[in-house]
Amino acid sequence: MIGAELFHTTSQAVGYGSLTGFNIGGVYDFDEGHHLMMSIGTGNRNVDYGTTYIAYQWTFGPREKKDKDQK
Repeated sequence: MIGAELFHTTSQAVGYGSLTGFNIGGVYDFDEGHHLMMSIGTGNRNVDYGTTYIAYQWTFGPREKKDKDQK
């Protein structure tokens, strides 16, 4: 799964400007319980800066039972 976002925030405090940026990211599912999430992007607040994010997600717990007719 791949996605993107464009964002803008107004000033968070006196003396700070607004921030505009974008991120592109994705999720890769190894199987039902193991996932790799990643994102890279940039923003602009008087100087350009970059951001990256990489994470591993492990999901577990009860699974939905499949009907006999479903394969």
